[in-house]
Amino acid sequence: MPSAKVVHSIEIEWFEPPLHTKALAKNLITPENTEATNCSLRLFKMEPGGTAEPHSHKKVEHIFYMISGQLLIICDDKKFVLNPGDVIHIPPGVQHSAKNTANEPAILIVINAPPQD
Repeated sequence: MPSAKVVHSIEIEWFEPPLHTKALAKNLITPENTEATNCSLRLFKMEPGGTAEPHSHKKVEHIFYMISGQLLIICDDKKFVLNPGDVIHIPPGVQHSAKNTANEPAILIVINAPPQD
């Protein structure tokens, strides 16, 4: 029977995600540390000048929620500037990239559904 689980984010290690520069991430909710099967939750911190190279996913859709800072997101040649409180949905198959063009770290929450391609 499934059960709820609390994850203490302070206990999760930061890592450098592939295709990113000047960025760190924490996998807060994953199938590996909870019973989540349909989504995952990741905390990102991107330093000024940090980037995520253009890429897309066959099955995964993203939801980005900006906590602080600012990010330039490019989705299939459309540019979006995300500020604190902004949310963007990126469907599967949409090529996307990111750059922190501000002078402070960008902190955001990313939901992936399903958790991986």
